[in-house]
Amino acid sequence: MNKLTLRQWIVPICLVTLLACAGVSPQEVPEYPTPTLQKSGTIILLGDTQRTLWVEFWREQNDSIREVIFPQILTHLPLAIVHLGDIVNWGASNSEWEYFDRISKPARDAGVGFVNVLGNHEYYGRNAIAFKKISARFPIMRRSLAEKRSWNYTVIDSIAFLVLDSNIEELTTEQIDEQSTWLDSTLKALNTNSLVRNVVLCTHHPAYTNSTVAEEVEEVQEFIRTASRVSRKFTLAASGHAHTYEHFKVTNTLDVIVTGGGGGPRQELQPAKDSLHYDTYNGGVIRNFNYCTILRNNDTLHVAMMHFNENTKTWQEGDRFDAVPIQPNK
Repeated sequence: MNKLTLRQWIVPICLVTLLACAGVSPQEVPEYPTPTLQKSGTIILLGDTQRTLWVEFWREQNDSIREVIFPQILTHLPLAIVHLGDIVNWGASNSEWEYFDRISKPARDAGVGFVNVLGNHEYYGRNAIAFKKISARFPIMRRSLAEKRSWNYTVIDSIAFLVLDSNIEELTTEQIDEQSTWLDSTLKALNTNSLVRNVVLCTHHPAYTNSTVAEEVEEVQEFIRTASRVSRKFTLAASGHAHTYEHFKVTNTLDVIVTGGGGGPRQELQPAKDSLHYDTYNGGVIRNFNYCTILRNNDTLHVAMMHFNENTKTWQEGDRFDAVPIQPNK
């Protein structure tokens, strides 16, 4: 996990130097709260809050949305935020983490728990430096990284959120095999865990998307196939990476969503006639900034997508559906 990949050098070396120098002074690093497992209430799915890299000057710069998204999230009185990755645009940068610390402070001060998925931008820069910054902030991921793994699970209100690392090119062959084995054994163990009613699979990269920019990942599709085969409680799969919102029904039973509208430059989707997958949400080719809420009732998850209406400057419900555990394939 410590070697640099060719992909990480796509930004000019001058940016590396700039970002490295931006945060050399000592800083007070906040620790983000761990979710309180015993409580019931709303859980937030949020993805891609990173700032646009300055070398991508032609893309959207959405600072105004990031400034308001956490205060807006607090209107739901959430138990926890599950961040689906790309928290920052450069994982090894002090200044980018300081920016996220500032905009997320309202949620942190309110005691909202945080669960984080590693996005591709978290790997930008030297991994050891990025992981140190992540570990300082997020206790759940800190414990995982200390064990040389970047996957884990957390139970919140009887929902097991399985966090997987879909940055396959960053993992060794041994880690890829270990993560797959862990997923299989964890799903089997959760089948008999009386404290867990639902399983939600969380990755950064999407299994399915109609994005013209982001690509779907076969390994994430395999995660879903494993969960569908093994788990009696598998209810929902969620990802970011594509800066949009999409909602798919897989084999007519499983709900799969992309909610990557946290402030990264929005991505255009293929028009419906050219799309790879049928999207149940009809929101046009460029969709509003968004996040999702989850509220559990017995073993049903009430999921709502909230999006920002630029005309009225208000947040409104854009999509709503109920997700229930699917039956394992026989």
